[in-house]
Amino acid sequence: MEPADRSSGKFHPMDIRLLLKEGKISSARVEDNTFNTDRDIFDVLFPRLRLLPIEQSVYLQLYRHSFGRGLNCAQLSNSELQQLCNVSHSTVREAIKKLTDKGCIKQIRAGIQHEASIYRIMLPHEVLHYDSATKVLYKQIETKPLISRAQQAPPEPPHERPVVRFDMLRP
Repeated sequence: MEPADRSSGKFHPMDIRLLLKEGKISSARVEDNTFNTDRDIFDVLFPRLRLLPIEQSVYLQLYRHSFGRGLNCAQLSNSELQQLCNVSHSTVREAIKKLTDKGCIKQIRAGIQHEASIYRIMLPHEVLHYDSATKVLYKQIETKPLISRAQQAPPEPPHERPVVRFDMLRP
C-alpha cells in the first residue's frame, strides 16, 4: 500500500483511511457478555502445535468454560462438548485424547458413564514452556462457604417451577 498523496489530498484506493473517512468502517468494541482470551492461544499455541480445527474448537470451549468463569478448570461431559462443537461423540473423544497427549489439557477427574469430567486447561506458556507476556493471578477458592452451603437443606421454592441446582464449574 502506497502512502496517500498529501499534496492533492487524495487517498490511494487501497488506503483504509478512505473507508474510515466515508464511514464504511469504524472502531468497534464489544463490552458486555465477553471474557478475555490469551492472544498466545491464536498466535503461538495453535500454529506451533498445528492443532486441527476440531482440537481448536474443543480447546476454546474448555477455555471459555474455565478461564471465562475465572477458574483454571472446566467440568464438561463429552456429550456437552459434542453439542457445543457440533461434531460426533467419537470426534470429541479423539480431540480430547490429542489435546491431552499434546499437553494442552489435563484430566483432573474422569466422569463416570455420562457424568462430566473435570479438565485443567493449560495456557500456551505452560504447554510450550516459554516466557510470556500473559499474567495470571491464581487465588485459592474459599471452601468453607461452599461446604456449609452444600450441607444446608435447600430452601423450599416459592413457586411450582422445578428447582435449579447451581454447580460452580458447570454452566
